[in-house]
Amino acid sequence: MSFSKWRFGRCLILGGFIVSRLAGAASQAEEDQAKQSALAASIQISQITASAYALGNINAVSMARNALFSVGPYQFAAFYGAPEQGRVPVLIARRLRDNVEKPWLIAKTPFAIDDVFSNTGARDDHNLIAAAVDANGILHLSWGMHNVPLTYAQSTVSVMNQNFASQGALSMRMEKMTGKNEEAVTYPEFFHAPDDSLLFSYRDGGAGGGSGNGNEYLNRYDAKMKQWRRVADPLVDGISTSMNAYLNSFAYNAEGHLFASWTIRETPDWTTNHDIYLALSKDGGTSWMSYDGKPLGKTINRQSADAAAKILALPIGSRLINQTSMAIDAFGRPQIATWWSPQISPGHGTRQYMLVWHDGHHWRSSQVSDREDVEANDPSGDKVREMGRPLVLTDKTGRTLVITRSAAAGMNVGDTFNRLMAYWSSDRIHWAHGLLSETNPGVWEPVFDLDLWQKENKLALFFEPSGQGNTSGPASVLTWDEAAFFAVGGR
Repeated sequence: MSFSKWRFGRCLILGGFIVSRLAGAASQAEEDQAKQSALAASIQISQITASAYALGNINAVSMARNALFSVGPYQFAAFYGAPEQGRVPVLIARRLRDNVEKPWLIAKTPFAIDDVFSNTGARDDHNLIAAAVDANGILHLSWGMHNVPLTYAQSTVSVMNQNFASQGALSMRMEKMTGKNEEAVTYPEFFHAPDDSLLFSYRDGGAGGGSGNGNEYLNRYDAKMKQWRRVADPLVDGISTSMNAYLNSFAYNAEGHLFASWTIRETPDWTTNHDIYLALSKDGGTSWMSYDGKPLGKTINRQSADAAAKILALPIGSRLINQTSMAIDAFGRPQIATWWSPQISPGHGTRQYMLVWHDGHHWRSSQVSDREDVEANDPSGDKVREMGRPLVLTDKTGRTLVITRSAAAGMNVGDTFNRLMAYWSSDRIHWAHGLLSETNPGVWEPVFDLDLWQKENKLALFFEPSGQGNTSGPASVLTWDEAAFFAVGGR
């Protein structure tokens, strides 16, 4: 059904938010009121700043996986601020999680990028910020790169102290990592390992590299030794066969095994994405195997991936998107949320949010959304931005959630029904859905606090409506206490 039918048809308006009613389900007035109270009580919005950079979604694009994170008692946000004389500053904000009434403290780093469209400019959303805090409380920062040399810095003091942002500035110094394969870097991402070390992944395009031609590398930082070392050299070799493996981030299971999933792109055209792959490592990323245990070696290439790591075959032209999300469920089984056109044919190219998961025996896929089939097969991809890449999560009860934003099929991001959406399912086949905010988010994509979710089942999103013509605008953290909502009968 269309968003307009969904919004004004089978729905309940609850205190500024909307929760969908399952088709055919009856609901008593008392139950409706309980859901209204539960939803209103389970969502908080805390504004970080009134003036974050907003011309594009560089602060909230799916690859910006480190824009919001929690360490100890604090929650941090890393983002670009409003332009200042043609330069866009790199900012770090912090708050106490247990005292959300206090304002965020915002520290200005010594770094900024130009407000232009370039390989290092703010109008190219590849040039996102990645940030993390290590076991010593030192902030690690990487930013502003689209096939250019690595930019990487560390704070000179701990950001866990009481003097954070006391002078409105944060002292930092430029550092090196390994010094190898760092000349054409894109997509920096930090990830905390179970042993308190930091992982850092990125793409290096090499000579003439980039979209459709790049290697994926993985480094590890030892906070005790204060040193980086190469773990996967590379993790995926794409340059030798002129392709690029676009990662859906990383995830650990309860045993400490590291999972990586990706899709392959042949050229800079996103519609040449095809197939979904998955590999796991039992030694922290040094060597890799398929989900069923077939060795892939220390470096995965096209041949070994096609032979053993492909979990779902989707041909070029399926309108599969790249760089989405992966989570591991309570049974240690991967789940990947993405989109493609499940009934692709001339005149029937409508994309749907899809979930790929392992049921204990087989890889399966299911259609999450029910977008009206009005979208033609558009090989140019002109309307790619009408959908936000999805985020997938699993909660402590085994429920799967897919968070995203989407305009009605065939519409653009300025459409009235472009909204922040939540889907949820206990069996991964039948899905309920609702709106978490009435605000049109523009080209925003969900960026969340993984640490907070894993510890408390609270979904904190860096929420900044963007790409709607404004140079700057408000950036907030929208926090949904998912566990509390479902505990009182939300469904």
